[in-house]
Amino acid sequence: MTALGSRLWSLGLVEPIDALDAGCAVWDVSGRNHVYLVDGPVRAAVKMPGTLGPPGALQRERDMLAWLSERHPGLGPRTLAWDPIEATLVSEWVEGPTLAASVRRIGDLPVTLAACVGDTLGALHAGVDPPQVAAQRPGVLRIHRPGPTALSDRTPAQLDLVRMVQRTLVACAALDDATVEWRDTSVIHADIRWDNVIVAELDNGGDVAVRLVDWELSGCGEPCWDIASAIACVLRDELAPIDRPGASAWDLTIGADCALMQARPAVFAMWTAWETRVDDQAVPLSDVRRRAMRLTGARLVQFADEMAVHAAHP
Repeated sequence: MTALGSRLWSLGLVEPIDALDAGCAVWDVSGRNHVYLVDGPVRAAVKMPGTLGPPGALQRERDMLAWLSERHPGLGPRTLAWDPIEATLVSEWVEGPTLAASVRRIGDLPVTLAACVGDTLGALHAGVDPPQVAAQRPGVLRIHRPGPTALSDRTPAQLDLVRMVQRTLVACAALDDATVEWRDTSVIHADIRWDNVIVAELDNGGDVAVRLVDWELSGCGEPCWDIASAIACVLRDELAPIDRPGASAWDLTIGADCALMQARPAVFAMWTAWETRVDDQAVPLSDVRRRAMRLTGARLVQFADEMAVHAAHP
């Protein structure tokens, strides 16, 4: 009997005979925490604390999934079991490919899917009575003001990126403004990336919906961060192919202009769907759009920081 099988048995999800290796497939998709997809007597995602996960992340995720099941059923996975002693969370395995896999297969993000993402995020952000759990704030908002601890575990390429941002005064000012303007007004996912968006087919044939997984960082926070992260994903997908070895600054500039034009339909559809759902009359749209634009830039810097872990230069 495997340790994972024993854990599922102790939580009452499988019988002892089912907890054996035979007939049960397990995929390790660990990131910040230990995450295993189990396909067998029970189809589930099993999450256990890892060394890189923030303290209390799985308790936070469990609380948020409970809130979602009551307020927005179907938007996230259902919780199957929770062990507070071992901090083990077992949730349903959400059927369907990730949006990352769909974009790789298709080549870009279709406008219909982009609108679906915007509508889903808007539905989440338009919810009332959010739980009193603060979302994890993105560390990239202080990338230009790192403390000694933040610099100690960075790669040379990441340090180059920090210096690059620090030399760009307009970027530093935008990050400072985004920090000051951050508003804890809505439930946010806080880690929107295409690997955390599942494309699910609806029963009516042909239509699709999206569901969000990996709620470790979620809570009450700035809704513009989620939609900005989604827009940044579209921009990253279009910008990444132009970064060719030996390309001149002129080639990169022309390539970036073309990439932004390519991204525009998906970004417009996503933003329009989100804005229609949220429709906060108390806040001028110009303020919302400005906050979202700054946070989109911050998310692109965050993507660069993540890529610089395995790169020679940012």
